[in-house]
Amino acid sequence: MNQLRALRSRLTYANVVATICLVAIVSGGTAVAATRLLTGADIKSSSLTGVDVKNSSLTGPDVKNASIAEAGLARAVKTQLAKVGATGPAGPAGTTGPAGARGVSAWVKIPVGTTVTGNFYDYCLIRADNDPHVVNLQLHGLPTGALNDVNFSTDDPLCTGTGPAPTAPAGRVCMYLDSSTNVDAIVGREWADIPSRLRGSFYVSWTDNAIAGFPAELYGSWAYTAWADLQRRHHAAGNADLAAVAHTRRQLQALEDVWRGRLERFGDVLADHAVHPASTRADISDSESHT
Repeated sequence: MNQLRALRSRLTYANVVATICLVAIVSGGTAVAATRLLTGADIKSSSLTGVDVKNSSLTGPDVKNASIAEAGLARAVKTQLAKVGATGPAGPAGTTGPAGARGVSAWVKIPVGTTVTGNFYDYCLIRADNDPHVVNLQLHGLPTGALNDVNFSTDDPLCTGTGPAPTAPAGRVCMYLDSSTNVDAIVGREWADIPSRLRGSFYVSWTDNAIAGFPAELYGSWAYTAWADLQRRHHAAGNADLAAVAHTRRQLQALEDVWRGRLERFGDVLADHAVHPASTRADISDSESHT
């Protein structure tokens, strides 16, 4: 107590002020720093934890957009985001689009240059070996003329497509066999009657080649390309044939006239020989020189 009284007796205003200034200098400016706001530069990186942040003190504006990844979200938040919301009201109807191109129907002639394709399939349980079978087929529209060239690609070198991608040159039906089981003598043909060919009908015929009870089947594809000059081509070919026949007939008629004249002259010579035998040789030589 005596020491404390001695210290108090020595304290003056000047001594107190000097002590405060000394503490401020030694603290390195901490007293000055307390007079301004802290910034990020004043905080050591990774030094703050969740405990240092007051609950509910941070709001949306305090967080940088797209700075929190999905892994940083709480499980409850993830579950909530995963929920599908109710379907919203239908939006207004859009404007009507342009009309599409007209398709090809079985009652409309196939447009020139258009290729139509299809498939064929047949299956049966064999009743007896070598039983015949026929599959009728139909184009998807009317052909530009009666079908006259229907063949499998193995019989027609102009059919250069494949089963998965059938093709056909203009005016032809090309058929492609993809697979077959217990099948023989496969043929593709047009029907014999003109009305069926004008309707675009054709067929596949085949025979089975196994004992009774075994399955037989075949599968393939076909293609047809419409050609504007198909009818004209057949008409021109017919006219050409008629002209050739007429020309040949005229040639045969001219040759017949030549030989007829020769025979008539020989007849005259023979008749004269019966009357004047001595002059026969000279007359025949003269007759041959004129022919």
